[in-house]
Amino acid sequence: KARPAYQELDCYRKGKLLHKIGVSHYMLLQDAEAITYYMQVINDVWKECPAASPSEKANTIYNMGISYQYLDELESAKSYIDKALSIVENDLQYPKLDLAD
Repeated sequence: KARPAYQELDCYRKGKLLHKIGVSHYMLLQDAEAITYYMQVINDVWKECPAASPSEKANTIYNMGISYQYLDELESAKSYIDKALSIVENDLQYPKLDLAD
């Protein structure tokens, strides 16, 4: 159950926090758990959060794709990675030179 302090956070801070928890699971090689947190960010937080930029959303989607890749679920991995790249490519605020990095 979420603590009251978490409930008081704005959508952007909730999303960043949940994303970082997902990254922590990913770093511990707990990719299934990471996906759970990334899904929560994408479906529950970023969806209705105007403060989250398209690139921020794409970053979470990309990380989810990478986690699926490590779980050897390649179709899901490709779908999420392609979606993330599409978002970034169409984000007018994202520096195009960074796409080559």
